[in-house]
Amino acid sequence: MKLLRKILLIILVASVASVGTVTGLVFAPGSPGLPYLSPTYQAEKASFQSQSSNNLGTVYEVWYIQPKSGELNTTLIVALSSNSPNTHFYGVSTAGVNSPYGNFSATVGTGKTWLVLPAASCPVTPDPTYSELVVLHADSPVGSIVFTFKCTQNPGTVVLGNPHTVIQQLAHTTTCTYNLFWDTVTYVNGNNATVWVHNMGGCNITPTSYYVMDMQGNVYSQYSWTTTTIPPGPGVRMTVLIGAACTSCSLTGNAFTFQYANRYVILFVMGNNVQFQHTTGTPAGYESLSFVGAYAFPSNTNVTFSVQNLGSATINFLSYSVNDSSGNYWFNNVWTTAVTPGSTVTLNIAIGSGPGGCGSACTYTGTPGAFNTFNTFSNTVRYTVKLVSVNNNTFSIQV
Repeated sequence: MKLLRKILLIILVASVASVGTVTGLVFAPGSPGLPYLSPTYQAEKASFQSQSSNNLGTVYEVWYIQPKSGELNTTLIVALSSNSPNTHFYGVSTAGVNSPYGNFSATVGTGKTWLVLPAASCPVTPDPTYSELVVLHADSPVGSIVFTFKCTQNPGTVVLGNPHTVIQQLAHTTTCTYNLFWDTVTYVNGNNATVWVHNMGGCNITPTSYYVMDMQGNVYSQYSWTTTTIPPGPGVRMTVLIGAACTSCSLTGNAFTFQYANRYVILFVMGNNVQFQHTTGTPAGYESLSFVGAYAFPSNTNVTFSVQNLGSATINFLSYSVNDSSGNYWFNNVWTTAVTPGSTVTLNIAIGSGPGGCGSACTYTGTPGAFNTFNTFSNTVRYTVKLVSVNNNTFSIQV
């Protein structure tokens, strides 16, 4: 009779272990499962670097499942431990292609623990240079584990040990509609960025932490950020500090500074784990120009104004045009000016063939004699200046 009961138990165990198959995973429903179950994934083993606040814990391994066409978020697998016997993690923030975030509940002890979350967001086309930022938030004790990993294809099989926790869906506890619009980001210096944001939603936004990641996956983390509440409506200027300017920041990886030639990911996180992400600069082949300050008319054939290159590459201009409201145009197709990344340059735009004008460099189309000079005495007359780069990008300003 005892032998029969043992055989029956083995049959039941085999039956339970075969239930619940999803892409890349065999799991125990309601994981953490029974101690004899070992969820198995076909995944990519990622290179990573990590840092924890208050020496919260350690990351040992990071794996992710490569997304297929049409997939936004895939599985993220982390092996970690805590320096406290029962550290409770309540949420995850990420910065990636789709940047999933949300709340969950998992307890991690001092031994190696496997945590599985639907929080990977790598490009569908494998890109080993792409870095994803992940922040695991804990509330007992309070702290975070920050790590970045590269979306490198390194396929393998990972078998979860025990204990393990599999989170199949992230929760969002807020019912408010949050919408933050990021405007320009300018650098006061290598450690100080000014960010203009607009709250387009219906609720106040109060970030309590921020994270700045460069394209190599290095991160400055400010876990306790006391800043301005962003109310719905007008724009608000935020200051983001890193490096020597932020003595309370934690660094993951190597130190870096702000440079217009580079791009950075800035992540704001609220106390309820709602997050807002922005990538500064421009990708290769794109150009970004900001008009700075006011314009002026030194003469009735000249207008000056300043521009700043907010992109990561030099903008080389090859021409400009100026038109009035009646459709009369001056063109200068032999105008060459370069604006390097981060630099601010004052431009002098000339029209007409008279003193101070652009002479033979310009051509005119429209009603003869109708637009020989600027009307500098009227506050209602406006002119449109268009600057054209060698990449055929056009930047317009009204003066």
